[in-house]
Amino acid sequence: MVTALDPGDEIADWLAEIIADLAVDEITAATMALAGLLSGALRAHPTARSLDPRHRLHATLLELEGLRSALARGR
Repeated sequence: MVTALDPGDEIADWLAEIIADLAVDEITAATMALAGLLSGALRAHPTARSLDPRHRLHATLLELEGLRSALARGR
């Protein structure tokens, strides 16, 4: 039987790939694309959705989007 991938598995996989890139100081466009996928998955995760809107996770995700935007603009 084929089952859908657990969103937690995707989050863990994307995070592991990003950590591996950071460990070798190799931030690429692919790293930032994964960061975007990770950010979206975290925002949509039921646990994150249940957090208080002032929780640090939400601010961190906003900061990540700002970083991604700045890098896309070449800053």
